[in-house]
Amino acid sequence: MQTQRFDSQRVPSLAFRLSVLSASLLLAGAALAQATPRAGQTDPGTKPRAAGDKPQEASLPEASLQEVTVTAERRKESAQRTSISLTAVSGEEARDKGQTTLQQVIGDTPALTIQQTPQGGQVYIRGIGSSGDSNWVDPAVGLMIDGVYSGRAEAVLSSLYDVARIEVLRGPQGTLYGRNSTGGTINVIVSEPERAFAADVNAQLGSHNLKHLDGMINLPLGSSVGARVALLREKRDGYFSNNGYASDLSGARVKLRATPTKALTLGLTLDRYRQRGNGATTVPREADNLPPFAGWPKYPTKIGDPWQVDDLHPADIQDITFDTVSGYLEYDFGAATLTVIPSHVKSTRQVSSDLVAGLALSPTLGTSLWTERQKSVEARFASPAASAVKWVAGVYAFASENKQVGQIGSPLSYDVYGQTVPLTSRALFGQATAPLTGALRLVAGARYTADKKTQEYGIRSKIGSYDSGLNKVSIEDNAVTWKFGVEYDLARASMVYANAATGYKAGGFSTVAFPLRIYEPERLTSLELGTKNRFLDNTLQFNAAVYLYRYKNHQVQFPNFEPSANPDDPYGTTQFALYVTNAKTANNVGAEAEVRWLVGGNRQFKASIAHIDANYGTFAESTLSYLNGTRMANTARWSGTLGYEYSLDLAGGALTAGAQLRATDGYWVTPDKTMAHAWQSGYAQTDLTLTWRSGDDKLSIGAWLRNLENKDVSTYVLPLGRVFIGAPRTFGVNASYRF
Repeated sequence: MQTQRFDSQRVPSLAFRLSVLSASLLLAGAALAQATPRAGQTDPGTKPRAAGDKPQEASLPEASLQEVTVTAERRKESAQRTSISLTAVSGEEARDKGQTTLQQVIGDTPALTIQQTPQGGQVYIRGIGSSGDSNWVDPAVGLMIDGVYSGRAEAVLSSLYDVARIEVLRGPQGTLYGRNSTGGTINVIVSEPERAFAADVNAQLGSHNLKHLDGMINLPLGSSVGARVALLREKRDGYFSNNGYASDLSGARVKLRATPTKALTLGLTLDRYRQRGNGATTVPREADNLPPFAGWPKYPTKIGDPWQVDDLHPADIQDITFDTVSGYLEYDFGAATLTVIPSHVKSTRQVSSDLVAGLALSPTLGTSLWTERQKSVEARFASPAASAVKWVAGVYAFASENKQVGQIGSPLSYDVYGQTVPLTSRALFGQATAPLTGALRLVAGARYTADKKTQEYGIRSKIGSYDSGLNKVSIEDNAVTWKFGVEYDLARASMVYANAATGYKAGGFSTVAFPLRIYEPERLTSLELGTKNRFLDNTLQFNAAVYLYRYKNHQVQFPNFEPSANPDDPYGTTQFALYVTNAKTANNVGAEAEVRWLVGGNRQFKASIAHIDANYGTFAESTLSYLNGTRMANTARWSGTLGYEYSLDLAGGALTAGAQLRATDGYWVTPDKTMAHAWQSGYAQTDLTLTWRSGDDKLSIGAWLRNLENKDVSTYVLPLGRVFIGAPRTFGVNASYRF
């Protein structure tokens, strides 16, 4: 029998403890900053370099932590001089570790959980995320791929190749970024064309018959034009005995970049990504006092090999494509730089599944095909790099139509047909950072957003003559989100910051529940106090933050049995439905700390710790009152990482061995805490890497092992004992070469 853990809300006492902790962290940072000699330290981003100045890295000691340049605030800035809690990973670092998916790269980010669902992945940051199919509910963490917003859950689990950098911004990003970033934003920055010839290839072989190959070639086309072509191909057997989660990926990207004049830069990107093979599958586990799905064997709660399932019930058969065309225009007027990014994205998702029914009647039972066309354009002006006041202001327009092609097969007595979800979003935004003194700066920004969403659908009886005809409902939402903050330099390489910011996520329709339900927009207000520091001649980095979130109408997708949409239903008067509801006002409180320490130039220690007290407010439905004040799904109270890397000279190059441990206490994987196996107990997972890189930096050879403990981690559950789990222990080797 599963132990239920219904947590009461303890925000006031925790908030007091965190306030004491925050004061201690800031005082410690200030003391270290004053005690650390300034000689040899750098002040990246404090003063823009004039043309011809030597790069600041030239003054760093030989053995020092690298500076990471990010574009989190729509301008190039050192990550240590950006007053946002963020994690940045370079494409080269990810490749050396054999990481080829977004999930692998960002999985060690503090206070972040990726929920792997039948439709893809949903990201939770500091307790804020969206559960379920992105056909029905928008994500709460915005995903930007090369400056283009993606609201598709499938993209979260997609493969990465020829990527320059990945940035994870924690906290609401309601001023500078596109849509629905109440929890945070993930920026995937793809490598740009260069004016010189270059090429590389990256290959992997691994467990489950993994074969991965990606590469790029960069071609100069005259003195002012560069072209970059990148390709991807991957195949891998599934992690489950029914070949669930088998991978069959292909991708191709062409990027052109031209600078016809000194002031003008033009770009064009053509990108196609296709993911075929098998998708979601579940582990059949016995439900408490409930029979398992029809036709499934009755397993005990714990079985010897969690990845063994009934082969008579195949995994989802899927075919997902993303076709993207985007442009880039930048013109330097001197007093300001104009940037325009238009895009068009077409995505299709076809899945054949008997996952929910579990009846194994037909491989096409539950076949659905959705197609979405998304158009967007962003135009913004930004201050010159040398400007004392740094500002950006612009407009954003987004339109999409998510359309069901054909009808959704269902084991129930009705079909849903004709579903389309047209959506438009418009925004005006701006943000500025102004110096008040030599060490003190003020940050202020605002964004106005107007959304309109329409739902069209029909219900048709399989038994009887009922046909509702097409129904059409529209809703309109608008919001003003803002940010105010201060930054203060304690020393040349130490700063503290305080931010007050808001986020907004549009409302929508619970289109899996009929008749249609409307849920309200989600709004979040954040207070954050943080510090970023470099000590000991740039070899020790310490960053920390504490925050308080107050949200209103948090959107939660919830399973329930509803009155049947079909009056001819001979099986009863109820239907199983996933609908979105709102939890009213509540508080989330948390704290994070990260440390990097480079010792002797060849040993690096890394550690992070995060604590969150995130609880639901009062649910709109009285039937869900038992969940009021309980802990949010996919949010562990405590989580952390511990890493170590050791390098030595070998055979004219450098050999680096690394170990990374991530640990977490228990958490719920669904809001419905009454479902069997909804609780994921605390666990630890270890990854190991070994990489040799040649002295000329051209050749890299490595080996990797993930999930050393072979821990089966639950990521999602369905009723009656159906559990989604992550990957088992995997291992492989990789090699890359730069021409």
